[in-house]
Amino acid sequence: MWRQARTSPSSPPTALTARGYAALAASWFGQEARLESVTWDRFRAATAAEHADASWEHLSRSHVFSIDKARRLLGYAHRYTAEETVLDAVRWLVERDEVEVAGPIVG
Repeated sequence: MWRQARTSPSSPPTALTARGYAALAASWFGQEARLESVTWDRFRAATAAEHADASWEHLSRSHVFSIDKARRLLGYAHRYTAEETVLDAVRWLVERDEVEVAGPIVG
């Protein structure tokens, strides 16, 4: 099992773009993300319709939420950053052979 890193309740939450997540995920495997920016039309033409539709649904919406009200009314403080949460999920998937990876997680 891996050690879960915890953040200080006072450390600010982070927001990453899709490019930021790609760079972060690549770093977990000792790699650099090799991305090419393309137009939506080009992406859609090169991608299966169901995957392109799912990508559009995800990328066209804002997935940034505020915890200000919970912090103010309940004294809520996050324990984990978005990055830690995603890494935890990726490790879980790798350990259970739910995703195939070329090498071990190094991050």
